[in-house]
Amino acid sequence: MYITVALSGLIELPAKVIGGMISTRFGRRIAVTSCMMLCGVCCLAVIFLPRMQDGDMSSTQTTIAMIAKMGVSAAFNIIFLYTGELLPTVIRSSTFSFCSMTGRIAGIIGPLIASTLGDNIVFLIYGTTCIIAGIVSIYLPETLNQPLPDTVADVENQALQLTEKYKMKEN
Repeated sequence: MYITVALSGLIELPAKVIGGMISTRFGRRIAVTSCMMLCGVCCLAVIFLPRMQDGDMSSTQTTIAMIAKMGVSAAFNIIFLYTGELLPTVIRSSTFSFCSMTGRIAGIIGPLIASTLGDNIVFLIYGTTCIIAGIVSIYLPETLNQPLPDTVADVENQALQLTEKYKMKEN
């Protein structure tokens, strides 16, 4: 148990580095999407792998769970940057604070869910949630090397431009 907790803390370091590198090279949207999908797929994979005879997680399950942890940690770090770039200046601080508070509440509720439900249900919930978040984040605008929006009207104009872009791809 203690080794798993130590590994969970150590995995944060490469997650920060890898998250920073891929978000700078490929863009925020692709980085968040890929990290969330990696986490989701790994969480779902843990469910289907065999456990040890005593019921504990096998080393393969632990390794894949740590890869999931790295993916979600990288996504979390990228989202902090991405959220600030998506929001217009006039509401950036209050909206960012609300998003941060919501994330912290989820962090408080997470262990309660884990202690109440079985491991497989927890991995199913986290995996499914990450995959849904990854799919939804595909539709966010890319902010890498883009000017920050100053007003809500700027964000609306960006949304209209994205809508037109997707309509042109469909035709």
